[in-house]
Amino acid sequence: MDQVNYNNTTIQNKQPSTGKKIGAVVAGLAIKGAAKQGVDLVSQGVLLPNMQKIGKSLSEEEYAQLKDAIKNLTTKANLAKSGVDIITINSENAKQIEEMVKDTLSKKMKFIPKETFSISANIITDMIKDGRNALFENGANKIFIGDSKELAASVFHEAGHAMNYNLNKFTKLLQNCRNLKLLALPIALIALIHTDKTNENGEQSKLNKAGDFVKKHAAGLTLLSFLPTVAEEGLASLRGAKLAKQMLDPNLVKKINKTNLLGFASYVLMAVAASAGIHLAVKVADKFRAPKENNKTQA
Repeated sequence: MDQVNYNNTTIQNKQPSTGKKIGAVVAGLAIKGAAKQGVDLVSQGVLLPNMQKIGKSLSEEEYAQLKDAIKNLTTKANLAKSGVDIITINSENAKQIEEMVKDTLSKKMKFIPKETFSISANIITDMIKDGRNALFENGANKIFIGDSKELAASVFHEAGHAMNYNLNKFTKLLQNCRNLKLLALPIALIALIHTDKTNENGEQSKLNKAGDFVKKHAAGLTLLSFLPTVAEEGLASLRGAKLAKQMLDPNLVKKINKTNLLGFASYVLMAVAASAGIHLAVKVADKFRAPKENNKTQA
């Protein structure tokens, strides 16, 4: 126990116990988890239903126009020459597509056994089939959509992703950098676990300085890790909107743009919430493990 005398006051700084340190990390992770849960509730409970509502509101004439446009979409977008296909998932081909998705995921992460991806592939396929998602999978170079109105309007946004991947080297690089958002987890762990280890001479090791930097800038670093994803999503929507304008009636284009705006909002919300979540988590963790100060006035 260290004692520092200031005039007649002795301040005793008691270092937090191991249990308190662990508790601080758990408390911080709980805050971050709550932030993510909040984003999921908004995305799945508000944004997605509104996107589906737009799809369901399409008249039969609009839906027919959209399906006709889909037939010529890859040619109009100069994607056919790159081998891009649009595949509609239904109950008849779902198992076949699930296997295709599993193969694609396993090729991206060859060090993980293929069967490990069975659950992920099943979830992805079912979500698309049920009108809860649409997807451009760059590993297969294919656009997957459901056989229903719900998210049919998202096909132009997915075509935008395909254009980003196939038609421009910079946007392809940007799309390949989307996984940088996975760095948010180690950033969070470092920020929550790190404590100052300044020695008695006020010096720090390089490792400790690095830890200080990550902890101090955790919110900004987290936001930065999401930047490629948000930017690529925005560019996909812009390219999809331009393409839709060339192929569809203005009223239908408005519905497609509104659908894409809601989808884009979910990614912006995810990035902001992740950044704000780790900022708050670090504050809570530091407060939790802060050593208590006992003031004793000497006569």
